[in-house]
Amino acid sequence: MDKLLYIDIPRQTLLPFIQKKYPDGHRFMADNDPKHTSKLVLSFLEQNNVNWWRTPTKWPDVNPIENLWHELKNVNCAWAHIDERQEYNNYTIKIT
Repeated sequence: MDKLLYIDIPRQTLLPFIQKKYPDGHRFMADNDPKHTSKLVLSFLEQNNVNWWRTPTKWPDVNPIENLWHELKNVNCAWAHIDERQEYNNYTIKIT
């Protein structure tokens, strides 16, 4: 996926979601993937008044989304042993 393909995601899903769920204000956070921080995407976010929370790259102590990705990767590994749908539905995720 490149920035030209990615730009459709905020256009088609992010903006309607923000407008519906957070009409009084919001804060949007994305990881620092180059397509998320391209001039095209940042210009689009600015033109549409998306309150993008910029975070430093490669500094997980002050970048919550990097910590979240780490936890999600750990959860994915923990789910690898689950065979039955019922067990999967009852599995609890704990993010610290």
